[in-house]
Amino acid sequence: MFDNRTRGLAITVFSMTVFTGPLLAPFVGGFIVMNPNMGWRWTEYLVAIMGFVAFGLDLIFLEETYPPVVLVEKAAELRRRTKNWGIHAKQEEIEVDVCRSLHLSYLYVSISKNAKIFTAANALKTYL
Repeated sequence: MFDNRTRGLAITVFSMTVFTGPLLAPFVGGFIVMNPNMGWRWTEYLVAIMGFVAFGLDLIFLEETYPPVVLVEKAAELRRRTKNWGIHAKQEEIEVDVCRSLHLSYLYVSISKNAKIFTAANALKTYL
């Protein structure tokens, strides 16, 4: 991720953020609470705002690193470049298990039907 020249700087910045966050948080929280226009709730609002901003930046700038997803993207890129539509990743193969899908559908129908019967029976008991 970092070469030999930038690794020291990266470790320094990471260490600074890890240690200065808990060090400065009480001071920042105290100033927020003492401000008459802001209350104690703003300590939580500030954390939420910073979290949403960090999530948005991660969503925009971080690349996917999960290997199956990366392989599917590489296979799609190779298909586009070579026009060979036979290239695919193993994760793109779909196995259809008919027995399992039938069992799951039967389970879903039986649970939903019993739920309807149970609610109907309880509704009758409350009015009797």
